[in-house]
Amino acid sequence: MSSIQVHDVDAAIEMEEIVNFGAYPEYNFNDVIKSIKKLKKNAPDIYEKTKDAILNHYNINLQDERTLKWKEVARHSLELACQSVFPSAKLYAVGSTMNGCGAYNSDIDICVVVKEDELNQVLDGRARIVNALQSLKRVIQRVPITNRTILIRAVVPILQVSFKGDYEELEADININNTAGIYNTHLIHHYSRQDERFPALCLLIKHFALNAGINSAQDGTFNSYSLILLVLHYMQTACQPPILPILQEILLHC
Repeated sequence: MSSIQVHDVDAAIEMEEIVNFGAYPEYNFNDVIKSIKKLKKNAPDIYEKTKDAILNHYNINLQDERTLKWKEVARHSLELACQSVFPSAKLYAVGSTMNGCGAYNSDIDICVVVKEDELNQVLDGRARIVNALQSLKRVIQRVPITNRTILIRAVVPILQVSFKGDYEELEADININNTAGIYNTHLIHHYSRQDERFPALCLLIKHFALNAGINSAQDGTFNSYSLILLVLHYMQTACQPPILPILQEILLHC
């Protein structure tokens, strides 16, 4: 490497310029922090009103225990139907229903965990999952509280289920053996328990994204989990001092 090239590298490091390496830090973020501190000092009433508005939005829209039990009845009904096809089937509610960041009107995401030897052994990979979902679709359509069931052949194939009667306001997205969602839900749930500002900000950002038309993975925008991760990253690294710890580092050997 020539002396000019070395100088260029040193200059880039000194100026903290990182280009074309994927995600990169916002080096002007200190200016944002200074602006926030200035607002807190010069207009404390506006700052407090904003904070109170975020927490009020959370408390008004938060999923309560009654809603959770209501969803549990629907989940259990679907589980009994699925077990008529796959005896080992266990249905786990995942996502916003269980991670602490959901609203009272959030849909329920469900992961059906089935033993591999109960699935079609002739088919492989995604085709095997689609075949299993088609089998589940037939029995779910006969559940008294369900209205319509649609198979979505996405990257992760799912069944979209709508309900009727006392459950007509509920919809469910069902996948098979996408168990990463179970672990992710468990992790975010524990972050929600660390500080109530985390789920409060997550719910606000999700509703903002929904109103802005950028909260739809099917349309190529953010899914809710991606938005939650952005909030998590902000509270772990952008806030000084950090609001949330990095649980994977604290519980490295658990």
